[in-house]
Amino acid sequence: MNDSTALHETFTLTRTLAAPVAAVYRAWADPKARAAWNAPVPGVEVAYDADDFRVCGVDQVRYIEPDGAVFSAHLTYHDIVADQRILYSETLSCEGEPVSAALVTAEFLGDGAGCKLVVTVQMAALNGSGMETGYREGWNAVLDNLPLWLAQESVGGLA
Repeated sequence: MNDSTALHETFTLTRTLAAPVAAVYRAWADPKARAAWNAPVPGVEVAYDADDFRVCGVDQVRYIEPDGAVFSAHLTYHDIVADQRILYSETLSCEGEPVSAALVTAEFLGDGAGCKLVVTVQMAALNGSGMETGYREGWNAVLDNLPLWLAQESVGGLA
């Protein structure tokens, strides 16, 4: 890509989930759970090549699209407070080309018997990638997947 732009976007998404805070937090802390609900569009395979959920830990994740395109994410955890907050940075590349960098904060707040989940994303889309639009759409889709996954886990006795 010859475009050297960096477009910035900040947004906050909120979901009220019919699951206890601890169950919602576990869905984020467990890489197997994340792989099940963290696909931004149907048909995307989520593969964890490394997972180290702790402060200063690093995850390496591949998002493999149905057309074969591979997005690679590198996450570094900066702050983790069990059942309260996760803060991490993420760089994303597609086929080796950098497309975005972001700071993501997930907050888990008690809301009666459920959980109010607040996710704030501060990102930069790089080099004309269009990720400033893709991030918001992807995060909305992922957060729409989460309550479906939690409901399935609850039926199975895991939530």
